[in-house]
Amino acid sequence: MKKVFVITLLIMFITSNTCYSNPVDIINDIRNRDVKKPSTTNSLILKALNKDSEDIEVVIIKDKKEISEVKKTKTKKVNKERLIGIDISKWNGNIDWKAVKDAGIEFVIIRAGYGTGYVDPYFKTNIKKAIDNNMLIGVYWFSYAYTSQQAKAEADKCYKTIKPYIKHITLPVFWDFEYDSVNYANRKGKHISKTLASNMADTFCTNIKSKGIHAGIYCNIDYSKRYFTKEVLKKYHTWIAQWTSKCTYKNDYIIWQCSDKYYIKGKRFDLNILYYNRFILSIEECFKKPRKKMTVSATAYSGDKITSTGTIPRWGVIAVDPSVIPYGSTVYIPIFNRYFIAEDCGGRIKGNRIDIFMTSEQKCRNWGVRKIEIEILE
Repeated sequence: MKKVFVITLLIMFITSNTCYSNPVDIINDIRNRDVKKPSTTNSLILKALNKDSEDIEVVIIKDKKEISEVKKTKTKKVNKERLIGIDISKWNGNIDWKAVKDAGIEFVIIRAGYGTGYVDPYFKTNIKKAIDNNMLIGVYWFSYAYTSQQAKAEADKCYKTIKPYIKHITLPVFWDFEYDSVNYANRKGKHISKTLASNMADTFCTNIKSKGIHAGIYCNIDYSKRYFTKEVLKKYHTWIAQWTSKCTYKNDYIIWQCSDKYYIKGKRFDLNILYYNRFILSIEECFKKPRKKMTVSATAYSGDKITSTGTIPRWGVIAVDPSVIPYGSTVYIPIFNRYFIAEDCGGRIKGNRIDIFMTSEQKCRNWGVRKIEIEILE
């Protein structure tokens, strides 16, 4: 008997040109293709992870009333709960992307760089190839910070590096903190305490989130206990590394890096499991936060100029007065039954006024100026 998980999704995931009615849509949009089964080279690893066992099914519904109908019919659209993926950097060299797809890989986490100024020389090639091959994409930035100011500088450099590809990054941007991070600080005569590491992680992730991007922390089991508080790990998405057949991490995580010996056509990769239901549900939780209701004067604009936060304008973006609605805020607009992200501003956008990006001048003219209600997620 296959297990059926029922998820009520009432939100929108906005990191794409399309404004999705719920966050799973963007994943299904990318995953709506044939994926070949992994090669036998890695069958023992996948067997150990129960990857070749009966798939868990996920039923996407819009209304609680549908639950009973789902249980009766089980005929609605279903998807596997777990996806297999790899993380990649310059150390993987040139990648055979056809072989990667043939191995059943559905997502990649790409190193964008490290420290405050180094960009991975393979980043542009890797992310362009990942886009071309319809991969779900996340990013990681390896940290050498030993102050919160350096962690902020890393976030700034990371964002500058990934900015041209923001609309394609559907998974979080992770702050990568490992043994070499601490060893580097020690060589500089700096001690990394649990409080400092947690503060640096919070600084990096907060700055990434302020750009409207999901943020997370990568660490192993050891460091999750020694260097990070439960509060900071709970605050952001966790990508946990434990190269065993079972993950013993007790707290929430969305990605498990389960092996460093996964081979695709003779090339070695780290193997990762994405529990995308957990990712989606964690996104949904943030939409349950208190909301500040406001009446605003709403106009509309179009065009292809970069927004004031450096993103590509798209349906789902609004221009605001940052002193009233901070950049990165999620704003629900009932008239559209959609969530929008505050990513832009304008000389005339002051006080209780917003400007909604629309895809054509005609739509802007049709909209005109209207008094509408909005809800700001706090």
